Amino acid sequence: MNASKKDYLEITQKYNLKYTPTYVLVDSTGEKIYKRVGNFNIEKFNSIIS
Repeated sequence: MNASKKDYLEITQKYNLKYTPTYVLVDSTGEKIYKRVGNFNIEKFNSIIS
């Protein structure tokens, strides 16, 4: 997603997205479970979703 496009303004504000890359994992209700700015840590991600 290109966060600079106005189509995504609501999402960028809701999850406080200011930097790229930013990874956000949300549950089925839209609640943020995990947020990471920068390099993606697959081990940490796997431990969260397991």
